[in-house]
Parts: sequence; structure tokens; C-alpha cells
Amino acid sequence: MVACRSDGFSALLSACTTSTRGSEDAIAAAAEYGGEFRQPVTAYLDRAVVEKAIDKGVTGRIRLPGVTYRAHIDVAGGTGSDSFCVCIGHKMHDAGRDICVIDVLFEARPPFDPDVVTKQAAQLLLQWGVSDATADRYGAGWPITAFAKHGICFHTAALTTSELYLHTLPLWTAARVSMLDVPRAVDQLCNLRRKVGQGRKDTITHLRNAHDDLACVIAGLLWRLTPVEAGDEVSITAACYAACTGEELAGGWRPAGGWSCVDPTPVPGGSVFDW
Repeated sequence: MVACRSDGFSALLSACTTSTRGSEDAIAAAAEYGGEFRQPVTAYLDRAVVEKAIDKGVTGRIRLPGVTYRAHIDVAGGTGSDSFCVCIGHKMHDAGRDICVIDVLFEARPPFDPDVVTKQAAQLLLQWGVSDATADRYGAGWPITAFAKHGICFHTAALTTSELYLHTLPLWTAARVSMLDVPRAVDQLCNLRRKVGQGRKDTITHLRNAHDDLACVIAGLLWRLTPVEAGDEVSITAACYAACTGEELAGGWRPAGGWSCVDPTPVPGGSVFDW
């Protein structure tokens, strides 16, 4: 067994490629490029990363004219320990960068009447001009019917909660999230754990006896603002190979914004790309 950084084996990798990937997902990049062994359990997000995204003192925002808002919901029955949560937000373009802005965090803690809270959530969505929302598969068809009564089209998210967390991780590390100053939500995000399972598949979950209801709706909203379908995830190795050879990955996958050449010097099989 040999442990070595990827650039020690291949000259096709540019420093820009490895550093960019490292800024998006330091843990995966360290294993994929840095020759480091993966730890079985690590923190999902560093607290400093989340706190950097917080708009200090801002616990909610006002609705802006001409802006399209999206929402994600985490439904609960009101009799257990889970909260019923809603997150509303929008995307803005600032200094050449797309920023995902979290505008509203709504949480109803148990016990509560799910019909009453569903009505409250629907009224909140309509106040923000949102007529459709996504959520997980909780309660089979009940949420669809319950929200339809109040004029909200309810959809099941294409990704699992764990996949939502993984998909939205680069948004945090790239400072593309404008977060509300809600300590309970911040704590939930920072207390999430990243586990490596069979086939090096990552899963994100909360600690035992902890909750991630607010964290879940935040991740769901960020996914709605930067969507990807289930099965679109690709490994760093596969993406790098496609970038270096110019070949298209299965399903026609391409990184957001497309490939961008960072080293125009011709190399075997194509040029070195970054994304």
C-alpha cells in the first residue's frame, strides 16, 4: 500500500483543481487528493464556516418585490419529539457570485395539532408568494392533501436528507449562503456528523437524541435554489477524469457553470480543467 498525494502520481492535476475541490469539501479532497485515510466520523460543518455566513442580529427578513422565493418543509406529527419546520429563501447575484439567502425560519415545537400548524405554514408560504414547496417522504400522502387544502402544491424532494446535506456542503464552504442569526439552527448544523459507510459512501446524520429539523429545511431550501436530481452525484475521481479527458460522464453530468480551462498547455487526452 502506498500513501501519496495525487499530484505525486499524475502531472495532469493542476494545483488549482486540488485547491478548489479542497475549498468545497476539505474532508473528501484530503482523502481523494491528499493521500489521507478517512476518519469514520467527522463533523459535517465547522462552526467557523457557519458563523461566517450569519448576518449578525438578523433573525428574519422582509419580502422584496419582484423576487422569486422557494421553500422546503420538514413535516412532523406533533406527538413525538420532532418539530414542524419551514425555510423560505431566494437566490441573489452579488459581485459576480450567486448567493443563497435564507429569509425565514419557522419552527413549531411539539406538542401541536398538525392540522393547525399546516395551516399556519401554508399562510406563511402564501404571504411570501410561495405556492409550492418540497419536503421528505414523511406521512405518505397526508402532507400533500393537507397543504392542498390551503392552496399549496406539496412535492417530495428527489434527494434524501443526507443527500441534501452533501449537495449543499460546497455552498457553505464557498461562502455562498447568507444565514439568519438563529442559534438553534446554527447548533443543529454544527452538530451534524458525517459518516463513511460501505463503498466509502458518505451519510450525514444528527447525534443520538439530537434533532436536525431546522438544519434539514435549510439544506432543502439550498437544494431548491441549486437543484440536482437523485443519482447525479459523482465521485471526485470520475469528475477529474472527465475534466482531463473531455469525456462526458454518465447521464450527461456537468458541473454547475460547465468546465473551465485553467491550464491551456496541451496534455495527453486533453487539457487540465477545473470547475
